[in-house]
Amino acid sequence: MNDLTTFWRSRFNIELTDEEIDQRTAITPQPLSSLAELPVEVAESKLDVALRAHFVPSSQSRAILRQLHALCRCYSEQRYPDQVAFLRNVHAVDAEHGLFEPPLRITCLTGLPGVGKSKVISAFEQLFRPTSIAIPAHGIFLLRPSWRMTVKAGSSLRQLVADHFRHPEALPSRPSFTTIQRELCTQGVASLHADELQFLTQGEGNILPAKLLNQLGRLGPPLVFAANYSLIHRLNSRPQEEKQRLLAKPLFLRADPASSDDWCSFIRALIGTAPEFGKLLFQDTQLLLHSYTFGLRRLAAMLLTQSYVEMRLRNGKHVELTDIDSAYSSRTYAASRSDVEILVANLEKTGKGRKDLWCPLQGADPVTSNPAKVVQHPATQAYEQRLSQAALVSSMTPSERLRSGLTERGEPRTPKPRVTPKPKATGKALLEGAAAFNATIKPKS
Repeated sequence: MNDLTTFWRSRFNIELTDEEIDQRTAITPQPLSSLAELPVEVAESKLDVALRAHFVPSSQSRAILRQLHALCRCYSEQRYPDQVAFLRNVHAVDAEHGLFEPPLRITCLTGLPGVGKSKVISAFEQLFRPTSIAIPAHGIFLLRPSWRMTVKAGSSLRQLVADHFRHPEALPSRPSFTTIQRELCTQGVASLHADELQFLTQGEGNILPAKLLNQLGRLGPPLVFAANYSLIHRLNSRPQEEKQRLLAKPLFLRADPASSDDWCSFIRALIGTAPEFGKLLFQDTQLLLHSYTFGLRRLAAMLLTQSYVEMRLRNGKHVELTDIDSAYSSRTYAASRSDVEILVANLEKTGKGRKDLWCPLQGADPVTSNPAKVVQHPATQAYEQRLSQAALVSSMTPSERLRSGLTERGEPRTPKPRVTPKPKATGKALLEGAAAFNATIKPKS
């Protein structure tokens, strides 16, 4: 770009329409046309990869992407308003970097597991791409809109940032904040994205994720970290000053409602992945999949993959609704089925130890669909009935349970068998009995 002044002013100073966001971020894999020729295990793996690769933007994801864009825009206008400011930051001494205070608060993107938080973070990388600029007498700079860091790269600050350095081999074992800040300025980074942080520690440990997030938040660019509810519970137990820093600005990504256009578009895209799904009635399919997944996109892809396997096991040619029923009842889907039934029954807060299914932050109700529009599975109805019965029995006194025919455990009391009284003996009956007995005695030879 020749006019560098215009470049710095317009780098993030743009307004994106829904169509532009969809065009830049949507991912639709090529349909798989030869799955029937492959062994079922190979076909299952290929289909699973293709279904999980889909990204269909929704109204929620577009709104979140605009929020992330706004953070980059505000930070870039302050940190890199022009070429002179950019070069000043690149060549600043350690003391100047040490005095810099991050201007924007840390943002937390949270939601149920499988709702698509990581997909949204990845979509931002497609929305704004790296750009190379040549500054006379200074060289060529590759400017990156953001750094995305995951726990897969490691659990220390150095491990998270090392892959983004231009020369990672020269990075010391314990890099200083000023070293990382200078690299961020040299690449013109305008935001930091952290993902998969819930896997930092096992159990209920909260020190390590809080420490790491505070370190990332001090580097300068606005930090956005994606977190499941289990991590939110850990951070919510930290001291108040840390909670105000880490959880003061939450963004919620909720499950799609059953009859929403976003859910319909997503299911339509999944069904188009393989011709074996072509004969499914769309309206029945999208409602059934929602009732079996609670609108969680990862589970929808998982359930369709297992539905294809069920179809192959019965030697079918096309997936039917009965295959989706079989997939829901399969052992492969057992762990997810338990979660879905708790969520559909709106019992997430009563599930013992299931902090991953409800958020402690106010206004984060994960139930976004109208319960009247959600088809409950019979197992869920039976679960609710057992809970209601147990609550009723626990509130009854022993005498009330006795009158109701229930045991102390609430089970129906087994009645004692009644013994039919013997009739009174009469002379006639005794004579008739004696004659019948004598008739059965054989005379001795």
